[in-house]
Amino acid sequence: MKYENYISSLFTLCGLFLSLSLINGCGLIGGEVRKEVNSISEVGRNQVVIVGRVELTPDLREGEQHIEAGSVDVMGWADLHKDRAMLQVNKTPVQDESHMVMINPKLGETFHFEIAKDTPYIVGGSIMLEHRFEVVGWSMLGNQMHADKQRIMKEIRLPSMFKLDIRPEDKAIYVGTIRLHRDEFNSVTKIDIVDDYEATNKRFQVKFGQNAQLRKAIVKSI
Repeated sequence: MKYENYISSLFTLCGLFLSLSLINGCGLIGGEVRKEVNSISEVGRNQVVIVGRVELTPDLREGEQHIEAGSVDVMGWADLHKDRAMLQVNKTPVQDESHMVMINPKLGETFHFEIAKDTPYIVGGSIMLEHRFEVVGWSMLGNQMHADKQRIMKEIRLPSMFKLDIRPEDKAIYVGTIRLHRDEFNSVTKIDIVDDYEATNKRFQVKFGQNAQLRKAIVKSI
């Protein structure tokens, strides 16, 4: 019974460590995940709200995603990916793993994320399909039993970078809908940029007020 309790506690600690690692930079996110805003007054002087949408076609099927952070997901890491894309923004058109700034728009829904005005590039992104850890064996670490785990990961990768047209005076910009077309192997075969500014602007003013200005600045692939 003592041995079983020890193994159970070991699994719990491993799950906690994995969850914290994934959030804090040892795993897939590796940095800051920006939150959506509900008021223009929340927007800082050097910040801008980007408004748009990410769509996947065909849509995710029920149960297609299988996302686990570990045995204990205390930080809600799996929820950051559930039915969402994960996009990295940066100051230059290169991926920076030293400090990732991410947004995680819900697929098929309009997003409102605050980012720094000096990060005008979307330099990478993905939609997580599967992430889990599989025990492949056991080994001794000192005088303790250690579970050897293998990470299983599948994702749809964004194959292009994008440039955001951010101006110094902007408070909010509409970047359009990034529509990703995938094949049966979950490779992106085509990207459409859809302009739905008129309808989005009406919803924007309902959400943020009639005086809130949303400038159209459709994103461009680079």
